[in-house]
Amino acid sequence: MIPVLQQVSTTPVRIDNGTYGADDFAEYARQIPGIFMRMGVTPPALEGKAVWPTHSPGFLVDDPSLAVGIRALSRMTLSYMGAAGGAK
Repeated sequence: MIPVLQQVSTTPVRIDNGTYGADDFAEYARQIPGIFMRMGVTPPALEGKAVWPTHSPGFLVDDPSLAVGIRALSRMTLSYMGAAGGAK
């Protein structure tokens, strides 16, 4: 899926070994195919400053970054469906 993500990303796509705390995604992905994607959504005015983390009342999102996420998820879905012999 990296090539698909590179088509829509405005910054370099990379794989990291981040920590995901108590997230159960790794266990789910052992059972069924999956992908965990993180996006940078910090508003440009707050870059480099302390910001609230996700799942907190002060969390702020750069709204235009949501369009990138929608394009990424849409293209990954269509790519997967095409590879699986689904919609072309």
